[in-house]
Amino acid sequence: MSSGLTDSLERYVLDFVTGRVTPHYTASHTIYLGLLTATPPSTDPTLAALTEVVATGYARQAVTWTAPSTDVNGLTTASNSLAVQFGPFTGVSGLPTCTWGFLTTASSGTTGDVINLMQFGVPLSAPQNETVQADVGSILLSLFSAS
Repeated sequence: MSSGLTDSLERYVLDFVTGRVTPHYTASHTIYLGLLTATPPSTDPTLAALTEVVATGYARQAVTWTAPSTDVNGLTTASNSLAVQFGPFTGVSGLPTCTWGFLTTASSGTTGDVINLMQFGVPLSAPQNETVQADVGSILLSLFSAS
């Protein structure tokens, strides 16, 4: 999956690092993965602006993360430490084709922040009563420090 941090998350990172404000992200804050059926309208969309999946059996799923690590080139990464599964999709149509995913602070609804957008290398879909899964390590967030 290719991905990009949103402007909102970049601001939160800088606020946290500089101590300007106390961010609302805490260690106990859950981040959710959602699926989209259309390209996001911008690089910093609201949840209301996204075309999220509507399918029986679909819900955003919580993501469990590895501890961040930094390689010798200054790339700091964290990835999902457990598989993330959607479904089964019990409606007749199953899961419609999804080409994008997103990470958000909200388990449902349109109140919350979109913190990452990911374009899938291979579109996802599933027939009735099937599931789709993001394997361990397949959701990757990274920050690069040019030192």
